[in-house]
Amino acid sequence: MPPDLPSTVRRVVQVTVAAKITAAMAALLPSFAARLAVSVGAAALAVGATHALPARLPIATLAADLSLAVAASTLLQGVLAPGGLALPLSLAHCCMVLEIGQALPLGHLADSFLGNTQFIFAQSVGLLLVAALTPALSFIAACGLAGAALWWASRDTALSTALTQAAIFVLRTTLVPLIPPTLQLPTVAALLCLSDQMSLLPIQRLAEPLYTFALYQAGETLKDNIAGVCSPLATAVAALTLVWVSPVPVFATAAQMAAVSAGTELAMRAIAPAADTDPLLCLLPILVFATVVG
Repeated sequence: MPPDLPSTVRRVVQVTVAAKITAAMAALLPSFAARLAVSVGAAALAVGATHALPARLPIATLAADLSLAVAASTLLQGVLAPGGLALPLSLAHCCMVLEIGQALPLGHLADSFLGNTQFIFAQSVGLLLVAALTPALSFIAACGLAGAALWWASRDTALSTALTQAAIFVLRTTLVPLIPPTLQLPTVAALLCLSDQMSLLPIQRLAEPLYTFALYQAGETLKDNIAGVCSPLATAVAALTLVWVSPVPVFATAAQMAAVSAGTELAMRAIAPAADTDPLLCLLPILVFATVVG
């Protein structure tokens, strides 16, 4: 079941860049209310501009997608609840953000926004579980999320997909470090080959987004393994090399995800000094890159 690679590449770039922008905003604006006002205001302006233009310019659409991803990231990372019920309340808040996001009248931006928000939701919820629970309990929670998602799939496909993606993130985060380093990449390759069977899921609409997210997580694992022994530039080059030499097509696709993620992070690292004085202008090369590869 081959994924829609161009849209997946755009999603990886947008989610990676949105995470960097959200982190930079958190450092510059400690107040959540201020970050929320800036991110939501920028998203509203970008979406309004795309609807006002006579034609859907790719760069304008991508800028709107990115601004919406930043707003979603700000909301999902800013709703962490304090106190003894922090975990269930935070999970409920994340689910509410995703449900509200589905109802927004975004027109041709809706599908991209929902896909990006599901990716960000999965990582936010996954990080919540990993931080709050032991590895054993995280594994149990991931299995519970996957089971609940399949049970709920007939009622709400978007939430079920995001919950299952969160389960994949938790499993990757908790299980991969337990595997000896020399066996991690073969294990990832084997799991990716098995993930082709996701097309046999009872709910067919869950299959493609879950397979895409599994590829993204495999690419992140591959990139992290290479980055452990290489510089950022060498990591991007090594990932590109694996794309060409890999004998397994699905592993080559995961290497493409790793190369895109490593290349995006390398570009963000390169423009970091200039971004302190003109962050919006420095995003243009990233947007052009995502437009070209997509």
